[in-house]
Amino acid sequence: MQIMEEHLKTYNEQDLDGFMNTMAEDIEVHMLLTKQIVKGQEDVRKLYEGVWKQYPGVIVEFTNLFITGNFVAVEETIVKAPQNKEMVGMKFIVVNEIADGKIKRFWGFN
Repeated sequence: MQIMEEHLKTYNEQDLDGFMNTMAEDIEVHMLLTKQIVKGQEDVRKLYEGVWKQYPGVIVEFTNLFITGNFVAVEETIVKAPQNKEMVGMKFIVVNEIADGKIKRFWGFN
């Protein structure tokens, strides 16, 4: 699915503008373990600015990808973490809801 490929590419490049362009204006990010919900482009942008500041150079790959209707479930694995090498090999599950060619909502299990 092209939107997910672009999402991964821009994440790994830490291209914040490109990354945000893969998401709907009214994006919702649900982090299920911390129960954090971030809504809207502005707040999600701030979230990822902080993530990339804390973990510069982190590279993620999609280990598995499952598509059902307008939902895409992804198993992600950290393959490079220059500032925090113990993160290499960590896995995450993210479920994305796609609408109008953009990520509208995602739920992260980390």
